[in-house]
Amino acid sequence: MVQYVRGNFFAGEQFTDLVDAQAHAELWCAEKAGQRIHGTTCQRPAMVFAECEAGLLLPAPVAVYQVPIYAQAKVHRDYHIQVDRALYSIPEHLRGQTVSVRADGELVKAFHRGKLVKTHPRQPVGGRSTDPADLPADKTGYAMRDLTRLITTATGHGPDIGIYAERLLDHQLPWTRMRQVYRLLGLVKRYGAAPVDTACGRALELDVVSVSKIAAMLQKATENTPAEAPRAASGLAPARFARDPGEYRPTVAATRLAQRHRRRHHTPTKSNDNKGCDHHGDQTHCQRPDLNRTEERDAPAQARTDARHPARAAHLGPSTAPVACGVSGVDPRRRGHPPRQQLSGPPRPRRTWTWPCDWTPGTTPLPCATTAPCGPT
Repeated sequence: MVQYVRGNFFAGEQFTDLVDAQAHAELWCAEKAGQRIHGTTCQRPAMVFAECEAGLLLPAPVAVYQVPIYAQAKVHRDYHIQVDRALYSIPEHLRGQTVSVRADGELVKAFHRGKLVKTHPRQPVGGRSTDPADLPADKTGYAMRDLTRLITTATGHGPDIGIYAERLLDHQLPWTRMRQVYRLLGLVKRYGAAPVDTACGRALELDVVSVSKIAAMLQKATENTPAEAPRAASGLAPARFARDPGEYRPTVAATRLAQRHRRRHHTPTKSNDNKGCDHHGDQTHCQRPDLNRTEERDAPAQARTDARHPARAAHLGPSTAPVACGVSGVDPRRRGHPPRQQLSGPPRPRRTWTWPCDWTPGTTPLPCATTAPCGPT
């Protein structure tokens, strides 16, 4: 039939638009195609249609025909398949299997090996259709978000556990706290119902609603320990990193400052240990050489160091550096530095340098005209 229409109606024709093609098709069917003698039936098609087929036709559908979707979907661990970005439940015995799916505008049908296993109403994008009969009995409450069943299960292990589960689910979105209740039930399986019930009762007395606190109490076995009395309220909040002053060791600077403060504000008294010393106020003048440190205290820092450590003091001696003839002055090794001070005893004679040669500063030294040796005198 298609070959006859293509070769006798469309071949060689030129239509301006769809309306023009529709008008020519009706005229061609009524005058030419319907009045010809059919090669198989040997009858006119228009007469056969009017006599036999017209009375058997159904009324034309009003809605637009929707093309169905055919796909292969795998049943996941949550017993659901995904079709056109929507989820549909499948019986639990088909978990991990692959099913054939036909989805139209009204229904979604799942087939397994040619047998219809599930039918769901079509859901929009992001929708979900779950039949509780398709899920295992122990997972129906969680999948259907049955809070009453969850609280009943918790109460079966202990009254305080049930009350604690109700406190956990006391939220604007209670299904978001269901995992906390399942964690509490997991503690029952691990530690037993009695310790968990005792810990929940102790936490309710302190108005602490946290499964982590219950787990810590059970881990440390402190569920039977009496709670501490609350501390007296103060105007200041306790510091997070506060430490007792006794935990810190005094630093070197603090120790020296304390010693200096004691020496400054402490008035010494006469005792048998300081015989021969005169005390006048805060100053002490001792006649004993082993207790008299006034001279050492008044001396410069370098002198005090040399007096306390004689081996470190520098020794003066004859200079070995070459010196131009005729130059007089102090020891070249100490040039630019003040002379060392004597701590005790008679002053040491200062060594000077004199040159008998006739030499004018700023000129080249000449050979010595005298027989006296050049050097220190």
